[in-house]
Amino acid sequence: MYGELFFVFAQVVGLGNLFHPETRYSVGMLVVDTLFKYLGTYGHFNRQSLGYVAVTKVGHQELILLKPSVAMNLNGRSISKVVTMYKVNPSDVILVHDDLDRPVGKYSLKHGGSAGGHNRVTSAIASLHSDSLRRVRVGVGRPSKRDNVTEYVLSNFDPLEMLVMERTIEQCCEVLMKELQLLRS
Repeated sequence: MYGELFFVFAQVVGLGNLFHPETRYSVGMLVVDTLFKYLGTYGHFNRQSLGYVAVTKVGHQELILLKPSVAMNLNGRSISKVVTMYKVNPSDVILVHDDLDRPVGKYSLKHGGSAGGHNRVTSAIASLHSDSLRRVRVGVGRPSKRDNVTEYVLSNFDPLEMLVMERTIEQCCEVLMKELQLLRS
């Protein structure tokens, strides 16, 4: 409707690596890609925000979806730039990221707190000067040998795991939509 006021109420950030889009490491971006489809939008590269951004309406409010395109552990700069551009409160930022400490297909929602050793989350917390952001931690399992972590997170899910992850990604989107409803009220 002409003349309606819209304001940004939240920012969802999918963490990952654009150069390894189908890997365990990029499960956060896979969730945001599914949200793009669910909300009928897609991200456009935005040089100022250092990532792919979509601004979409949920009701009468705007939601920002972001896939940072900066180096892996520097994504906080991209998140911070978008928070500043759209005046989003850090407590209204939801990060979606991989979690080695959860089995494949398990996920949880966390409100605030430390990064728990996750460097990309540490980058976001440091750049926002706040640990109040929310997180959806998506389990990708852990390799059998500790020295194979990098190789493991940059590997694709096997076909059986991918079946589990497709359902998990859908469930994460449902959880995100419920969380966004809470933020809107």
